[in-house]
Amino acid sequence: MQRRREAEEQDAVVRLQDALFRGRELIESTLAMSMREAAGSADPVPVTHSKLADAVAQVLDKGGRDIAIALADAGEFTDAVLGHLDRGPAGLPVRVLCTAAAADARADRLSRFQQRPRTEIRVTDRELRAALVVDGTAVVVSGAAEESGTAQNGTAENGAAESGGAAVVISDVGTVQALELLFACVWAGRPRLNDHLHFGPRLRSELGRDLLRQLCSGSTDEAAARDLAVSLRTYRRYVADIMRDLDAGSRFQVGVRAIEFGLVSA
Repeated sequence: MQRRREAEEQDAVVRLQDALFRGRELIESTLAMSMREAAGSADPVPVTHSKLADAVAQVLDKGGRDIAIALADAGEFTDAVLGHLDRGPAGLPVRVLCTAAAADARADRLSRFQQRPRTEIRVTDRELRAALVVDGTAVVVSGAAEESGTAQNGTAENGAAESGGAAVVISDVGTVQALELLFACVWAGRPRLNDHLHFGPRLRSELGRDLLRQLCSGSTDEAAARDLAVSLRTYRRYVADIMRDLDAGSRFQVGVRAIEFGLVSA
């Protein structure tokens, strides 16, 4: 009876995961298409590595109603953006979306930065194209993103990849608005920085992510243990530890919370 209930709960997680994935895929494909059409008339301006900080400052100094920032890693783009924001006036509305790698590498700096008023930082397990969008009028997109992140997210895929420099500046309204919408799509439902750091090293480790993916996929314990190359007893102990970390009363709750907190992709 217990195994049947667990199987039904895992099946419900898989159905929820599939529905969320299809919905997000539809939204992102639509946004990517509109952005490619807009980019046809855009005239991106390449930015060299020596001028990256100046380009970031020029766009950020526009101020405005909203600043959206995507941080892919702990490289020069991240340091240029955070460095200028540290020196700038507090109180600007800022949303920062960063990968787990960027959040972990710059945890102290980001934790201090989020204490500023009107600043919110969230974390995603997805690959990002590092970008800075200000007030729907201008964007700086990193030119150093990995190709897989570009293809997956469809962000500024032409100019930055071809520039060979540190970044490109784009002012085409259609492209900027498409990037804003895509940012909002990925932003929604992502865990806050404090929640991400609170999860602890077990859930943030590669093994922890693999365990969560196995649980969300509906794999049997035996199959999951084989895939992870651990004993069945060890796998079940890991599952029990993760349930405690997420304060989940069942495997179904583990799957729901893992998706809700962005620990696995929907």
